[in-house]
Amino acid sequence: MLSKDYTGRNIIKTMAGSWFAGVEAFYLNIREIPREQAVDEAVRECIGRGILGDFLKKHRAEVKNVILTEYDREAHIRAEKKESWEDGVAEGRKYGMAEERERLLRSAIRVQRGKGQKEEDIIAFLAECFELPEAKARECYQRITQGEAL
Repeated sequence: MLSKDYTGRNIIKTMAGSWFAGVEAFYLNIREIPREQAVDEAVRECIGRGILGDFLKKHRAEVKNVILTEYDREAHIRAEKKESWEDGVAEGRKYGMAEERERLLRSAIRVQRGKGQKEEDIIAFLAECFELPEAKARECYQRITQGEAL
């Protein structure tokens, strides 16, 4: 009978942890060696140490190909950083443009009210100047003027 420490779930966790530790050790070996020689030497060393030995023996060519041609960690990180930066810039511009539009709408309403314009005329003015459908212009007018002193 197995103790509670050796249930099927714990055995699977142990095996998975061992596999991931092997992958980590493999990549650590690659980083210690110049790139040109790294993959061959790392594969040989890992097989010699019993790190992912069976896997590396069966898939040696594929592993070498993936590491040398398909995946460049630094390039991947640079691309991810650039994409994140661009997303942040785009989001910032979008936010800034929305803030500026809101400021211009407030200003336009204030000026039109100062001229004594009626609500319907101001809404028509907003629709024309900001190229908004009349319903959207009305919604903006009501949102901005509702309970606020302009």
